[in-house]
Amino acid sequence: MKYISLLLAFVGVLVLYPGKAAACFCWPPDFSQSIMSAKAIFSGKIVEKSSEEVVFEIDGVWKGKFKGKFR
Repeated sequence: MKYISLLLAFVGVLVLYPGKAAACFCWPPDFSQSIMSAKAIFSGKIVEKSSEEVVFEIDGVWKGKFKGKFR
C-alpha cells in the first residue's frame, strides 16, 4: 500500500507540474536560399485587408514586377 501511495503521489506531481515540451526543432531557413526561392521581395504597407485578400501599397521592389497597388 505504501508503494501505491508513493506511485500515485509521483504521478500526481507529474500531471500537476508538467515541464516544457517541444514537438520538434527546425533550423531557420538559409537567408540566401530564401531570397533565391522567393517570387517577390518588396516593401510597402497594407491598405486594404479582408478574409480573402490583402492589398499592399508598394514603396520599393527588389524582386518581381509591381506598380502601384498589389493584390
